[in-house]
Amino acid sequence: MPNITLETKYLNDLVGGNISIDKLSEQLYKLGFEVEHADANEIKIEVTANRPDLLGAVGMARALRYFMHRQTSFIHKLKSNEPELRIEVDKSTKTYRPFISGLVVHDIKLSDSALSDLFNFMDKFCDTFGRQRRKLAIGVHNLDAIKGGLKYSIAKDEQMLALHENESMKYSDLMEKNEKGVKYSDSIDASKGYPVLKDSIGTLALIPIINSERTKITSATRNLFIDITGTSEYLVSKTADMLASIFIELDGKPSGVEVNYSGAEPKFYPQMSHQEFMLRLSEIEDEIGVEIGFNNVLSLANKMGYEASFINKKIHFRVPEYRLDVINEQDIIEDIAIAYGYDYINPKPLPSNAAGMLEEKDALFERISYALVGMGFSESMNSYLTNNSTNFDKMNRKRNISGTVAVKDAKSSNIEILRTSLLPSLMNSLSLSKHEKMPQRIFELDMAFSVKDKTPVESYHIAAVSIDSESNFNYSKSVVSALFSAIGLELNVAEHEDGSFIPGRCAAIIINGKTAGIFGEVHPKVLRNFSIEEPVVAFEIDLNSVKLI
Repeated sequence: MPNITLETKYLNDLVGGNISIDKLSEQLYKLGFEVEHADANEIKIEVTANRPDLLGAVGMARALRYFMHRQTSFIHKLKSNEPELRIEVDKSTKTYRPFISGLVVHDIKLSDSALSDLFNFMDKFCDTFGRQRRKLAIGVHNLDAIKGGLKYSIAKDEQMLALHENESMKYSDLMEKNEKGVKYSDSIDASKGYPVLKDSIGTLALIPIINSERTKITSATRNLFIDITGTSEYLVSKTADMLASIFIELDGKPSGVEVNYSGAEPKFYPQMSHQEFMLRLSEIEDEIGVEIGFNNVLSLANKMGYEASFINKKIHFRVPEYRLDVINEQDIIEDIAIAYGYDYINPKPLPSNAAGMLEEKDALFERISYALVGMGFSESMNSYLTNNSTNFDKMNRKRNISGTVAVKDAKSSNIEILRTSLLPSLMNSLSLSKHEKMPQRIFELDMAFSVKDKTPVESYHIAAVSIDSESNFNYSKSVVSALFSAIGLELNVAEHEDGSFIPGRCAAIIINGKTAGIFGEVHPKVLRNFSIEEPVVAFEIDLNSVKLI
């Protein structure tokens, strides 16, 4: 979860003043945020990742005012619904960071504290919610320095005078020499060109890297233009709404911009759109587990910034324009629970005439894990997602495309399928730790996936590997035998061949007359594929195939 550091006096002033540090910390705790440090100068808060609107003092103070019943207005309105700026979007952006929105703010008076907090908020928002500016980025400009209309396009390597630079540089040089350029250079693919925003004079911003020196803002700036670019039209739109609400809280006068996409109807931002939900009181009370009452629900909703009312025996909730995190009714119920106070929600015992006990599957898993840990193995956890090369080729096995669950439209060659075996993941773990002290013994008990009759099948497997200069077939058999003894089964084996194991030094595991797994010495070719130099023995058992679970 992101941490933010706010100026204590500035936050206190925004909330309404005359609040002690202890009181601020207490209210933040009740809202669900942990205060890691607080003194007269600054307060450090851990913010939940789902509340990007609270990454600055303005949003946090607004939440506190609602929570403390110090604010009763719930709707934010623009100064004007007429666009003050027009942005033409070139078709070159269509497949590469295609979306842009923005807003204009007039008559804003930003103190040094407010300006610093605004910049910190935008940086934190773009680095966390915006995924280091790859998903979304924000730029702030002096509106009075902008001349003519704006154009957003993908440009060639041109010149600009970047913020805090003394001379113009090419975009490519900025990416190598400028501090911001170096930090965010991987957020764009320069081979496709450079996303830029221009006015009639020249470049306002190399997006999402840096703005121009010409349009920099200071505490003396009174009129602003804010651009928001990203990969999602919904997110750039809602971010414009969120920023507009912040400037309204700062007594600015926000108004809109018109964005013209090639061949499409013009779009107006900020849209100041909001959601509305209708819930029965019983739905809320049943989910939280307490009796609240209609009047209390309205008060609790107000504490979380919702405008709420009764309509046709249901409670109507209006979600604020700045809330990017509310997806469905569950989010509203969660907020009601926060406002009610988790400390006041007592757990209810589940009525039952029987004592609790592990399911048969979990009991088996526990016995297997205890047995392997007792033999010196450590448990490993790996991703279900893998690729054909690791799953089949490196294991010296023939690819079984029809028997694997493939990832549709995979964006990376590292993630193509769901694994059909646990051994490749364990071999990869040995490869990564091959320089550590020997012996190394690890196991994994988790799911593998296959396709049978065109239907995906999930199966629990147990697999283990051991690397040691003295590892051999007899050791692997002794481990499997001890494991079977621990779970109360008799071990039966049969001759078997598998590309992952040395011929003549592997065997099939037979349970209830069916082949359930394999064990033996790993083939030298497999060891080379994983860059492993010491001998490895391994086993893997499909627990589902023989109805052990």
